[in-house]
Amino acid sequence: MNTTLWQLPVPATGLMRGPHFEVLPKRQCKISFSIEGDSGEEKWLSLQFENVEAYKATYLTSLGSVEQNLQTTAYGKLIAIENSHWLTAVKESYSKSCQITRQTPKDLQHLAICFDDGPCYEIICTGFKAL
Repeated sequence: MNTTLWQLPVPATGLMRGPHFEVLPKRQCKISFSIEGDSGEEKWLSLQFENVEAYKATYLTSLGSVEQNLQTTAYGKLIAIENSHWLTAVKESYSKSCQITRQTPKDLQHLAICFDDGPCYEIICTGFKAL
């Protein structure tokens, strides 16, 4: 079962600009986009992801490769995907690396958000914050 963690404050068709994906230092990444504010001004919003292990973006022409249920569930919402094959594979590799380097592994999660006509972003990380 997937869990909704955050939802766009406007319909996904209501973005003024974006989404823009940015890789940040210290294994972080950010998705930014703008919406119309209460007074008609452009208002920028961002989702910043922490301790990123892996990410991918699937654009409009290849959205058919993304499971239809995932596209629908993550449309305009950031969701946590339970027990995905990708998460399992990344966790296995991550755990082995942590054993070798004698680090305590952090709890990873598979997050996804899809925008109107794509892209659909999927990120494996330890968490996010809305900015």
